[in-house]
Amino acid sequence: MPLTDRRAAQKKAELLEPLRAMELPAQTFTDWCPMLDDQLLSLMVGELCDRLRLMSFGNLAQDWSEFVLTDLGIYRYESVDIGPESRGFQCRQDLEDYLHLRQLRVSVEQGADLADIVPPLLAFSSSNPYLCSRQSHLLFQIAQQLEKSVELEQALLLYQQSAHGEARWRQIRVLEQLGRDAEAYDQALAFSQTPGSDEESQRLERALTRLQRKLGLQMVKKPKAASETRIDLVLPAPTHGSVEIAVSAPAAG
Repeated sequence: MPLTDRRAAQKKAELLEPLRAMELPAQTFTDWCPMLDDQLLSLMVGELCDRLRLMSFGNLAQDWSEFVLTDLGIYRYESVDIGPESRGFQCRQDLEDYLHLRQLRVSVEQGADLADIVPPLLAFSSSNPYLCSRQSHLLFQIAQQLEKSVELEQALLLYQQSAHGEARWRQIRVLEQLGRDAEAYDQALAFSQTPGSDEESQRLERALTRLQRKLGLQMVKKPKAASETRIDLVLPAPTHGSVEIAVSAPAAG
């Protein structure tokens, strides 16, 4: 029995109520649609489409709707000249490696056993810097989970294997939590010789001060910053060019 009101603008919830009121008997799909055959058609190109999307965007976070909107000119992005050496993927194997790392990351997010994830992640190897950075980032994330779970030895191992920007700093903190202050001090001292960033340099400086106090070592005072020297330069107003050019120009003999 057809519905009396079948407007296209109706929502599914609005259609469901009159169907329930008809109290129709439960039937299989074949009973409801006897004229249809039992063939089930499926599109089996999902993996191929993922690879094409990955080649187009460089990631799998963007979808085909964004591709279409960009192609139609609705989405506009700044044009950037990217040479062959700057591309994230240089060969087919890079795509496969990306998908492999992504699957490992998804497994971590879904709560899979880390014992099944860490070995293949540590065994991963690539000459592609982009993929190596993704491996390091995932190692760092797993190490953070282990550190929060107080599995400090395992966390330390992964921090040591990661090239993430904060991995070296976390090594120091984990060594302190393990009570291995002397080792933490030696590591902090070595890392401070080649800091990866200003933030890491400041953290290592604080760690060295703290560890020197805990180990009873002589405190190394930070050298005072050199005092500023002021030079007053009096020049005639420049007839052309900027003040900076006038200052840098050699004085007339």
